[in-house]
Amino acid sequence: MKNHDNEPGIILEVIESGGYTYLLVETRDQQIWIATSKISLSTGDKVEIPGSAPMRNFYSKSLSRVFKEIYFVAAAGTNINEPAVQKNLPQGHPVIRGRMYEGLAVKIAEGGLTVSEIYAGKLEIAGKEVVVRGKVVKFTPQVLGKNWLHMQDGTGTSLTNDLTVTTDTIVMVGDTVVSRGILAVDKDFGYGYKYEVILENATVIIE
Repeated sequence: MKNHDNEPGIILEVIESGGYTYLLVETRDQQIWIATSKISLSTGDKVEIPGSAPMRNFYSKSLSRVFKEIYFVAAAGTNINEPAVQKNLPQGHPVIRGRMYEGLAVKIAEGGLTVSEIYAGKLEIAGKEVVVRGKVVKFTPQVLGKNWLHMQDGTGTSLTNDLTVTTDTIVMVGDTVVSRGILAVDKDFGYGYKYEVILENATVIIE
């Protein structure tokens, strides 16, 4: 499949399920399924499709349906296509669609840490289980066999306000989530994927 970055299309079908909106969109040369956080759109509406990596053979529990190929995007719709956010991504990291949130003040998870506390105490808590609540600001599925999300909670500076999490869970930009996983420090996956801190193989609960 080609990159659908900002590609225009017309909605042929709309399905609301599980807090998400599934859209069958006809572009100039094919029909594709995309999914986004719940949004008010109708058949016949024109949309722009933000670029993202496809998920193949995705099973939707709420629909009891397998999508051979589907694109999870931050937003879909006329004039609400969001720009790519590249800030603080390591060299070689794929484009992630999303937005940076200003003035966040997310409640700390019970027994959890803030994002800035994770950075500050990384040497003491490396290898231990960490719980953190935040808002998803970036998401991309199926890179190196993992789904990747970036979360913020309003704490930290430009260098310590964004936590990378790997998980099997599908989320959307804007979701508030609680992530629980093992903290790794100075993790280098190769291919330019190097992180000062990263929460690996996390259980992610969408609130």
